[in-house]
Amino acid sequence: MTTVPEPPKKAKTPFAKQAARASWVAPICFVVLDGATHGVRMDYSTPWRGPIVLGVVVLALVLLVFGLTMGILALFGVKRHGRKGILAPAVVGICLNGGILALMVLGEALILWLESRHR
Repeated sequence: MTTVPEPPKKAKTPFAKQAARASWVAPICFVVLDGATHGVRMDYSTPWRGPIVLGVVVLALVLLVFGLTMGILALFGVKRHGRKGILAPAVVGICLNGGILALMVLGEALILWLESRHR
């Protein structure tokens, strides 16, 4: 009787590599979300525009903070798992997420400052 050998087990990807990948994928998801909802958000005649804009903004912030957090967590795994496949994606993710968040915060601050000057 012949026995069928078990297939080789796939090596489990370390959390640090998964987190590094998530850190640069998150801003891509943000851009796709922003592009997919742009038409609805700019249609001022839609009665339910407000909740959509609020939902998109909240989801965008969650995505960006998640991506930034995952990039930082991935950097903690460099010592244990090595730089290959972790360092570059994590740094790219941190820069993308941090840059977009900084632009959002600066843009909001500029809007508030301009509104205060026109009162």
